[in-house]
Amino acid sequence: MDHEQGEQHQDQRTLASIMFTDVVGFSKLTAINEERTMRALHRDFDLIFRCIGTFKGEVLNTMGDGMMVYFPSAVQCMQCALDIQQTLHALKMSNPPDGVLSHRIGLNIGDIHLNGRNTMGDGVNQAARIQSMAKPDSIKMSAEFYKLVKDKVKMDAKYVPGQMAKNIPTPIPTYEVAAIDEMLKLQAAEALFTPPSGSDGPGGATGRRAALMIVLTMILIGVAAVPVYFISQAQKASKTGINRFKDGKSTAEEVRASATKLKQNLGGGSAANSEPPAAAAANQPPTEPAATFALTPAEISELEALRNAYDFDGVVALLQKNPNVSAPDGQKMVGEYQALASFKGWLSKEIEATTAEKPVAALLRGSQADVHLGVGGVIIAINGTITDPKPLWELKADTIDALGMACAALPPSGTAAPTEVTSWLSVFRAIFKLS
Repeated sequence: MDHEQGEQHQDQRTLASIMFTDVVGFSKLTAINEERTMRALHRDFDLIFRCIGTFKGEVLNTMGDGMMVYFPSAVQCMQCALDIQQTLHALKMSNPPDGVLSHRIGLNIGDIHLNGRNTMGDGVNQAARIQSMAKPDSIKMSAEFYKLVKDKVKMDAKYVPGQMAKNIPTPIPTYEVAAIDEMLKLQAAEALFTPPSGSDGPGGATGRRAALMIVLTMILIGVAAVPVYFISQAQKASKTGINRFKDGKSTAEEVRASATKLKQNLGGGSAANSEPPAAAAANQPPTEPAATFALTPAEISELEALRNAYDFDGVVALLQKNPNVSAPDGQKMVGEYQALASFKGWLSKEIEATTAEKPVAALLRGSQADVHLGVGGVIIAINGTITDPKPLWELKADTIDALGMACAALPPSGTAAPTEVTSWLSVFRAIFKLS
């Protein structure tokens, strides 16, 4: 959102679609392993910011492990919530359990008051309460919000009777889109049965419930039987191998014959008509050995010193002196440090646009911080403590990463962040081993 649009949010009331996100059990996870949890949070926030940008949302505030987001359209808000949970579910499928966080999302439509950096109103309060009632990895929305999107966005939302929430005098009726894991389990169980319509016999509602219990019982029995099955198969295979050895079938000749047959199949010919390796090699023109990119110990030491000083242009100049820099590995490394040089220039301009009155809100080591440029450098206010000014590029790498994320979400300059910011941050984290 540009600067003029940001100014329009000063002291105005508007009907808005609001999203609140939150990590389930964040404090407990941080107490168990703070470093691992913070790495996972930064990674997830990066993905969430990307989803929000796709659906034209605006992050109004970040609150430790969650955020408040404004959307001009309820449909875009709903689509973004679904996209976030689908993206996080895909991440869950490719990561170990201890590297995954569960996020819950609350959605509401209501009259809100936008006053500079503060956002107030019943719509905001209710959205926060709805989010607190949501189950892990689910999306919960007010009934009013659901009415606006039910015919426009494809989803499977279930009605939840009114629930009491903190500081809300009356129960809140809601609709909830279950976690993807839960939906897949139910769909898999129900897919085994096709009950006739209008029947409450074996194929009706009562029958479906009984059938579901049977399926779940079968699943549990099947899970318990898996080790037994594989043990029996292993024993069977072992006996077969011993018998083959006794019969003289598992011999070195058999192994060599199998290997020869495999080579023939891969080569597309038989041993009788295949060209001898020596003859084939003689018919091939000589090839030049591929150039190998490598740095000397002295170059590695110099590169590390330049990198730790955030002198990315200096690293690029050092790499380009290498005679084999044109090799793929060399070009890849040059490209990475050129990207970091662009990142450094962009972030420097964004921080220069901050002031004490308009700081950037960043998540630093699990705490909310206001950061702005002052006389002598960057000033960080966190938990009531204000740090002494320090040059931006003398801060620690994890602080630079957090400022990059914050400026990407709400650029202090008022100019939309470059589309390359996400890839810049990914390269930065990889180079400085932050993820």
